[in-house]
Amino acid sequence: MTRALPALLAALTLAGCGGGSERKPEPAGNGATPETAADVDLEAECREASKKWSTLSARYDAEGPVSVRVTIAFERGGRAALHIDPGVGMVLDGGLLHARVQERSGEFVVATVPIGHLYAAVAAIRAGKPLPAAGASPPVPDGHVVTDLSLSVDERGRSQRTAVLAVTLGETPTFGWLELLRPREGFTIRADGRTAIVSGPCGRVAIDRDTGSLVEWTLDPPGGRPARFRRESIAVDRPLEPALFRLEGKPATGQDSRAVARDYLVPLALELVGRERDWSLRLARTLDLARAWYRSAWSESEIRRLGELGAARRREIAAELRKSNPDLPQADIDAASARTALPTIGDAVGPETSYDASFFEHLAQPPDRRGQAELREGLERVIVEELLERALEAGKDR
Repeated sequence: MTRALPALLAALTLAGCGGGSERKPEPAGNGATPETAADVDLEAECREASKKWSTLSARYDAEGPVSVRVTIAFERGGRAALHIDPGVGMVLDGGLLHARVQERSGEFVVATVPIGHLYAAVAAIRAGKPLPAAGASPPVPDGHVVTDLSLSVDERGRSQRTAVLAVTLGETPTFGWLELLRPREGFTIRADGRTAIVSGPCGRVAIDRDTGSLVEWTLDPPGGRPARFRRESIAVDRPLEPALFRLEGKPATGQDSRAVARDYLVPLALELVGRERDWSLRLARTLDLARAWYRSAWSESEIRRLGELGAARRREIAAELRKSNPDLPQADIDAASARTALPTIGDAVGPETSYDASFFEHLAQPPDRRGQAELREGLERVIVEELLERALEAGKDR
């Protein structure tokens, strides 16, 4: 199935391929004369409907070989949540994204990503403006947050289910499934009462015309059992439960949080650089993006930790020099030991920065060896300025 979805920054694939007002969806086939897509622009109507409420929460059963419950919640002004019961969840609150993910040990941890800083940086690069300073994380603007529940068929003909809470550079509807209402070959779009119905390779999708929310999505794949999202309840313009925006679990490590942040970096990077044909501009944008990444993804606490690693190594070498050269002036000891901090910090971040360099090179697609050398030289400079020197400064008086 092909869908013109906005760039999706984090996808939680549901294993196996699911209060307030408790308003149930209207059943299809309620006796009214069906409208056709020619009678009303259902895509425009549902997009507008998705902008009219101030708060919305909906609960879904996701049925398949493994059934789960999915809850989505939106509040105008920068809060959104997606929960998959049991266990997994994502909460966007202002400029911070919190993701509850399961480690291999089975324990749940909560990773925190300054997605507002990353979004603001990418938007600044596109507009040719200065990058935001490290530490600031403004809210993601309304119209750039999207959630989606979707069914599709994998390469073996089996149904697969995906739930997404995403941030995108371009303006987007609140709900990804509204893209299905855009007319295209092989899809049938019609209205049945206050429900918009899409049928085709995607299966059968029912969308509430009054809110833009998903009512039901059913897919019967040729190579497996049917799968379905079915809305159980919806509440509109009612206070949202505070628990919707809380995630329980011990804090993830900085490295694990950056792994989540990379899931958000990739689509934003592709939106910014992916279609740029001019190498000089592509190079400049890639290097700016790398600079933004190190400002966003490495917290001040992580910088201080790196600074302490360098300081510890410096103290160790100073002690060895004093012991082996008791007559050596202290100024010479300080100068010699100071040079050991930077390599120590570099060794600590080496595996991650090497991984990052591979990503940025794949993104930039240098046209030749000269371009490849330009990119690598630029990335080394960014890493030194935005990571190593910050850490060195943080540890200089320790």
